[in-house]
Amino acid sequence: MTQRELCLKVGITEATGVKGIASLAAAGFVERTKDTRDKRKTIITLTPRAQALASKLIPMVLEVNKQALKGINKNEADTVRKVLAQTYINLTETDSE
Repeated sequence: MTQRELCLKVGITEATGVKGIASLAAAGFVERTKDTRDKRKTIITLTPRAQALASKLIPMVLEVNKQALKGINKNEADTVRKVLAQTYINLTETDSE
């Protein structure tokens, strides 16, 4: 998926996403390539190393999420995610108001 799509999916700004993706790339978990049809777009793909970890970690993450969200409906969970994402953005922005 594109860098923009990934950021939208996880609920972070592109500026924040670029930093995170750079860290993941440096650690060998993702690769960044230019889209062959649109050079303005950056495509993010998991490396084989990350894919191997994903198959082990995703079931664990799903179980933790299931336990953490017990008794919380989807709308409430979505609100919590949005609030936490915005809180993170507010705390990591370098611009002062």
